[in-house]
Amino acid sequence: MRKYIILAVALLSGSALRAQETMLNNYISNTSDLFGTARYVGMGGAMGALGADVSAITSNPAALGLFRRSTISLTFGGIRQSDTNTEDKSAVNASFDQGGFVLSFPSGDRGLKYINFGFNYQKRNSLTQTFIADDTNASLFDYLDPVRTYFGENFSNTIVKNAEAAGLFGKFEDGVDPYMTKKYSGNRFMRTISGHVRGFDFNLSGNVDDRYFFGLTLGLNDLRYASNAYYDEYRGAAADKYDFSYNNYQEIRGTGFTMKLGFIARPFSESPFRVGIAIETPTWYKLSYRGESEFVTHFDQGTDTKGLFKHVDRAVPYSMDPSTLQYTLYTPWRFRVSAGHTFGTQLAVGVEYEYCDYGATKMGYPKSGSYYDGYRYISSSGSEEDRAMTKQTKASLQGVHSFKCGLEFKPVPEFAIRAGYNYFGASSKKGVHTDHTIDSYATQFVTGTDFMLLGSVNLITCGLGYAGKHFYADLAYKFRMQKADFFPFHDYNAAVQTSRQLNLDRHQLLLSLGYKF
Repeated sequence: MRKYIILAVALLSGSALRAQETMLNNYISNTSDLFGTARYVGMGGAMGALGADVSAITSNPAALGLFRRSTISLTFGGIRQSDTNTEDKSAVNASFDQGGFVLSFPSGDRGLKYINFGFNYQKRNSLTQTFIADDTNASLFDYLDPVRTYFGENFSNTIVKNAEAAGLFGKFEDGVDPYMTKKYSGNRFMRTISGHVRGFDFNLSGNVDDRYFFGLTLGLNDLRYASNAYYDEYRGAAADKYDFSYNNYQEIRGTGFTMKLGFIARPFSESPFRVGIAIETPTWYKLSYRGESEFVTHFDQGTDTKGLFKHVDRAVPYSMDPSTLQYTLYTPWRFRVSAGHTFGTQLAVGVEYEYCDYGATKMGYPKSGSYYDGYRYISSSGSEEDRAMTKQTKASLQGVHSFKCGLEFKPVPEFAIRAGYNYFGASSKKGVHTDHTIDSYATQFVTGTDFMLLGSVNLITCGLGYAGKHFYADLAYKFRMQKADFFPFHDYNAAVQTSRQLNLDRHQLLLSLGYKF
């Protein structure tokens, strides 16, 4: 009885912090990473005020206004996860990270001196991840059973209904429930994730008297996410074989649109010191979610040759029909300020600050229709907000402060040495957990129970560069450090939740080739 009282309090308390779709949405849309040209990455991306790099369009659209020559560049990279917890410790994912150009047109000696047009394809985020989290001392059965019992048979939860269909809560003919009567003795969990967020930016920028620079960027994002999870749980002694498994697949695909405005100024006419400001609108995503799951139990409600009511070790699988959900996602506004200074022709230094309130992320569902205004039928379309999910997101995520700094040193005009550092604060509040009972339409489609609370990110970069009269080449190395607390599910019976800390560190090497004309 005590465990159901605890469950009721947890579910009905307004202060309980809950997360499932919130954490998944945060994982696919959180941009706490650094991608772009090797020069941009090598300087830690702190080029929002320094400009004159095609990837600086990510930080400040006005950065392209500092170009005085046209350019084209391509960037290739390879990423390796530091600790996959798997046998393959050396897997490297090669990728095409950036490709873009800037066309610079002089327009006069006074006033508006240059008008520039730019396009840049760039990876915004890499979602690829593999990890194993075994023996977390938390039981999936102990998560599902109290939820099922508390809400009764009419509770429409995909995972609970799936478990029931596979016989997880079934009894033998002698009335014995094999899983209820056997204690949890261990589990295995593995998840493999693949995917990316790719951006396509179109930019218009200008240069006024070499002191004021402005820019506008229209961006289109392509999002792809695929995840496979494998879970096995063991109950009782090894010889009992009262084990079961739960596997699930999740896929998210879609596109998003965003817009950025930026401005750079030299406050002092005799100084190269520059300051920048940029505003990025929410990215309006239209996404499609697809989920599949399968429970496999190992018991049979029949007899065998050994006698009546004896356990037969036979797999009883049940696969859920694929479920799909069309939904919209609005990411938060982003605000950036930056500063940069050059010392002669040898040293350039840049810093940048960004604020983003991830708790302001909103989820909804597309809608369309038409109405008659007395003269004609007018079509309407838009998105209906999921208020329950928005409330959950606000309670689960928080505002994040991010900081970038970087420098470039040229011992001789043709060669450059670069270094940079980034810090991204943690977007997840402490104490959040999964909850498949909130009054949200999306909970009917969820096939996974696990979630991660992502920690803060520290990122160190360095690089080298060569620039001739027309051709240039840059090389950069990036080390991204991040930890996460992984929960296979929320255990309503436990006073303290058991988690496994994951190492999400990554190494990346980038090579950029470019040509100026």
